[in-house]
Amino acid sequence: MKPNGKSPMNSDNDEKVMFFRDVTPESTSNEDGEKEDVYQFGVILLQIITGKVMAAASSELGSLKLQLENGLREEPSVLRSLADPSTIEEIYKVASIALSPNVSAQIFMGLMVSAPRPGDISYDQFVRESKGILESLRRRARIMTDGFNSCKNVVCNFTEGAMYSFPQIKLPPKAIQAAKQLLEATGISTVPGSGFGQKEGVFHLRTTILPAEEEMPEIMESFMKFNDEFMSQYGDNFGYSRM
Repeated sequence: MKPNGKSPMNSDNDEKVMFFRDVTPESTSNEDGEKEDVYQFGVILLQIITGKVMAAASSELGSLKLQLENGLREEPSVLRSLADPSTIEEIYKVASIALSPNVSAQIFMGLMVSAPRPGDISYDQFVRESKGILESLRRRARIMTDGFNSCKNVVCNFTEGAMYSFPQIKLPPKAIQAAKQLLEATGISTVPGSGFGQKEGVFHLRTTILPAEEEMPEIMESFMKFNDEFMSQYGDNFGYSRM
């Protein structure tokens, strides 16, 4: 197909480019005002994204259309350079709102931080359940910390007041690129320490103590088994101290 007399396009993004071209006023009839409305909306959207005010028929708009078409066809990442930085900031700001709890969650959060007081009908149950949860979390933290520290190349501080463990892993150079095998081999999901400002040349991972208490021994046994096999494969003859 040759949209608007143009040469065929060979790209996975051809449909997007064709749509952009086919809704121009020149390609629509008077009866097809809906497509023209879409085109005019596209012009407004481009002005918002790029921070430039352009007439619908201006040569500047035509040039921008060409850049967008080339970007969609060849390398979508180049489109970022066309966007106004302040627009990108606003998009990130709007996206970050999605991380905030909804109204129901905020109500429950309010109830959580406004705990029952002595004399309230639910106070005894609240104390009993809270104590049980905290004691269970502490036991889970101990299982995880002891499991990590039993590995000769891992050192981990005890989790005192959060739901995460943050062990430091001693890795030989040739093991670093292969370290992603943990998830595939065990199903244990972790977050690399690079996202938390770790020092260059030092390797951490973050994982949580939230799995059910009865599952923690099996989880740590799986990690320790994987770590031993991993270090046997990628380690060298010098060994790795936990210190």
